[in-house]
Amino acid sequence: MFSHDGNHLVVWESPIKNNLQVYQLVFDKEGIQDIQLKHQYSPYESTKGLGLRNLQMAPNKQFALGGYCDGRLRLINALTWREVFAFNHAANFDELDDNNSPPDLNIYVESESVEDGPLYEAVSKPFKIEKITHPTASQVQRDTDLPRVGVSKVAVSHDSTFVASVCEQCPLYIWIWDLEKLTLNSVIMQKNPVDSVSWAPNSLNLNICSADSKIFLWSLRGASVCQVPAMTQREGFKVTEIMWNQNGKNFAAVEENNGLVFVYPQ
Repeated sequence: MFSHDGNHLVVWESPIKNNLQVYQLVFDKEGIQDIQLKHQYSPYESTKGLGLRNLQMAPNKQFALGGYCDGRLRLINALTWREVFAFNHAANFDELDDNNSPPDLNIYVESESVEDGPLYEAVSKPFKIEKITHPTASQVQRDTDLPRVGVSKVAVSHDSTFVASVCEQCPLYIWIWDLEKLTLNSVIMQKNPVDSVSWAPNSLNLNICSADSKIFLWSLRGASVCQVPAMTQREGFKVTEIMWNQNGKNFAAVEENNGLVFVYPQ
């Protein structure tokens, strides 16, 4: 992965290794003259443990966010390449109360009602949520051959104030972290494993899809569900990817089985 200024190359060998290496590209008039190793980062003293699964550079160019196999999302300074903070996905939700959770934490659970159809229910304090269950290592992700271990999806908002992540030990959950307060802002609990998370290019609007016939939306105002119109659906209809228009006014949803693409709003 290249840094935003194009002068550094950030590499890691595989998810099995946890050693992150930063190389500086030395240019002359004819192109790249030399490549020099400038920094190395590992969250552990030993480099033999399972390591990095996903790395994203923040749009503000000040830090990178690395999703690791130990369930932590690490905030890494992009100048010194040292860890600033680590968000932990291993929280025990069945014991959350007013004393051990951020005051502005929001939890949304996917549900459905006869009158309103699919929707999110907001969980109020004191939180009463089932304990996270940890899949065994033999349960692999649908889109890869990797076991359900570690932080597999990381998406940073356009202004670098929020990051959304998915940890494969609890693949039904989307975690939304506040990068200014360094706290957990929201947890969204899906019925199906999360396939994709995508921020709008110019606003704090997050789109989520879970390989079913719905598109899930989050913003600072709350969470909502958009049911794909029945006339658009076919048998086995599954939305697996969202791609935003650069103007931020609409997005394309990609359907897995039939190769359909539809734009919302029309």
